[in-house]
Amino acid sequence: MLAAKHCKNLQHLNLAGSPGNLRMLSTVCRNLRVLKLDGCSPHDRNLHTVFQQTLNLETLTLSNNSYLTGQCLSALAHAPLKELVMDGCTNLQSHSLVNGLLVLKRLSRLSLNSCRNLTSSDVQKIMGAVPRLQSLSMENHFPLFTSTTLKALDKLHDLISLNLQLNVAVNDQILSVITRSCRKIEELNISGYRKLFCILFVRATSLCT
Repeated sequence: MLAAKHCKNLQHLNLAGSPGNLRMLSTVCRNLRVLKLDGCSPHDRNLHTVFQQTLNLETLTLSNNSYLTGQCLSALAHAPLKELVMDGCTNLQSHSLVNGLLVLKRLSRLSLNSCRNLTSSDVQKIMGAVPRLQSLSMENHFPLFTSTTLKALDKLHDLISLNLQLNVAVNDQILSVITRSCRKIEELNISGYRKLFCILFVRATSLCT
């Protein structure tokens, strides 16, 4: 990677869709503030080595990487990370992800859209690990969620922006939790939750007839 070899002062680097040798990042990662690795298919062990040297990283995007468990996040303990995007990471493991989130003391924005392997128990642990979160996005399909999954939102008292578009776990009970506990909320996207409920009801009814 020529950029890693010659551009020693890089602060913003987008390698989305470019699988390759991430070890080259070690030559520029110390100054990086924004890093995007969407669809690069890295493994946690490779990223762990890189992240140990990203001492100034503030924004990290790791979307659509099906190999990641979240274990690599623990190497970011010394980085001032504020925003983490892991949309479409379908192999996240609760223990690894939560342990990583616990060391991200400055994290204020988290996006886990379409991480369909997450369970209700996972969500409770995740929200317990980031109680000062200001922005959370968990939109689209989560087949393992139940009607009580998002009750854990009552832990996020500093939440300002919440995106739950097309999330089947959203219901009137969850809306009550949001209005009661998330008093600082300014942006709320729950579009499609009634439509999703109706679609699922129709499908369930047809299966019973």
